[in-house]
Amino acid sequence: MHLVFDDTAPDPAALVERVRTTSDERLHEQAAGRALRALRSGTTTLRDCGDRDGITARLRDEIRTGATTGPRLITTGPPLTVPDGHCWFLGGSAGTDEELRERVRRNAELGVDMIKVMASGGQITPGSPPSWQSQFDRDRLRLVVAEAERHGLPVAAHAHGTTAIRDAVAAGVRTVEHCSWTTGPGEVHRDAATAAEMAARGVHACAASSRNWRRIIDSLPPESPSRSTAGCRGWPNAASG
Repeated sequence: MHLVFDDTAPDPAALVERVRTTSDERLHEQAAGRALRALRSGTTTLRDCGDRDGITARLRDEIRTGATTGPRLITTGPPLTVPDGHCWFLGGSAGTDEELRERVRRNAELGVDMIKVMASGGQITPGSPPSWQSQFDRDRLRLVVAEAERHGLPVAAHAHGTTAIRDAVAAGVRTVEHCSWTTGPGEVHRDAATAAEMAARGVHACAASSRNWRRIIDSLPPESPSRSTAGCRGWPNAASG
């Protein structure tokens, strides 16, 4: 989940603008409301894979202490991305090795449970790299994993593209979000060797479908592995990336 996202926005640009222009206090209030609705629907744990300024880490702690009611939260803080990259508006942009290390350290200071890195582009950030294009090479992904390990944190990689998935797994990430094996517009290539390595090492893949999953599925070619998510739904009024 991204509890700070509102998928009632009419389009990706509007979603980005709502996050950018909403105060931390209001985003916190909205995230708490979405988390409570998820709990009331029967969900007892949510992985929040990208917020702004550690909002969901604070919400997690409030839930733990009983100050508010919600499901167990596992949080990442702002996801690491390239300048003007996917979800840059959450504040995790990094253009150099040292900036990547600093972003990991900053998220660790926020008290997150894991580190999120945007290994590929995505679908909701206007002007950012397309979902099949890698944002970080293998060496930089290894740097992120190594720095996260110094702080005792696992790494979750947002990766649609086959190359990004391959590099993220080789770098040592613990989960691959989306894992749609895309190589271009409407093009899919599932790397069997990488899939086998993921299975052998226990690297989990999460389809991470959003509320508009039917439209996304319909846009994929018939052979896409992501069509297997057709029975999944996102929780109301929150979106995935």
